[in-house]
Amino acid sequence: MNMRTVEGYSPVMIAIMNSSNECLEKLCEYGGVDYSCVNTSKMTPWEIAMNFKNDTAISLIVKY
Repeated sequence: MNMRTVEGYSPVMIAIMNSSNECLEKLCEYGGVDYSCVNTSKMTPWEIAMNFKNDTAISLIVKY
C-alpha cells in the first residue's frame, strides 16, 4: 500500500496526480494509507492534491 517509486511516489500520490479519483477512493477505503509520507520533493499527498487542484482528492483525504 505504501510502497514507493524511485521518485518517492506512493499509489495514492499517483492516483491524485492522474485524477484517478475512483482509484484513490478505493485505496483510501482499503486503509493503511500513510498520508504523511513525502516524495523526493518533500510533498505529502495533501500538498500534491492542492498543487494539482484536485478537489475530490482533497475531500477524500480529509474524509479518511
